Amino acid sequence: MKRVVALIPAKGNSTRIKNKNLKKICNKPLLWWTLNSAKKSKYIDEIYVSSDSSKILSYSKKQKTQTIKRPKKFSNDFATKQEVISHALNYLNKKNNQFDYLIYLQPTSPLRTYLHINQSIKKIFDKNTSGLISVKSQSDESLWEIKLKNKKVSNNLVKDKDLRKRSQDLKKIYLPNGAIFIFNLNKLKHKRQFDISKGFEIYEMDKSSSIDIDDEFDFEIADILLRKKSYK
Repeated sequence: MKRVVALIPAKGNSTRIKNKNLKKICNKPLLWWTLNSAKKSKYIDEIYVSSDSSKILSYSKKQKTQTIKRPKKFSNDFATKQEVISHALNYLNKKNNQFDYLIYLQPTSPLRTYLHINQSIKKIFDKNTSGLISVKSQSDESLWEIKLKNKKVSNNLVKDKDLRKRSQDLKKIYLPNGAIFIFNLNKLKHKRQFDISKGFEIYEMDKSSSIDIDDEFDFEIADILLRKKSYK
């Protein structure tokens, strides 16, 4: 039986939004939405919140979630995902907690649901790859790039076929949306692989579900969308 552990990173301080992870969105703390989705997943065996904040750790315990006290050095703006994951894995190894897959769920994706989680975990189970990342697709608007010389347009807009294309006709590109990262621990051996490595599967999500809260504007948009979904 494959065991899956969810790791939710929720640091106390945020540069752009004060107390972001506990700030209310659609009447619930931002962190709640990810906790709720993880709890509803039929594949996740255990959930851990990693944080340097006593308030976040206390809230997580009240939500019947296990916690990992994270050092300040892994909680600043320069801390990487790999460092947060490595710290959590070391903690769980010392507890002799053995599992096969780690799913990394950032609280900044409140519109990611348990259905997204279930579908992405099932996909990596079926494919048996080293990892999986969630993505969103969009038109490659870089093809519309206007080049300047002395602050004037220098490329030939009339002859450039890409510049005359409609947005829906542009080439599609895929971007990580930050909602889901899954790592097959039996296949990954190096810290640098706990990000996005060659051979990872992708799981595509729609535009609204892919919202990643980085500033107040994102917060407001996500709040509107969640209210619409919650009150249907």
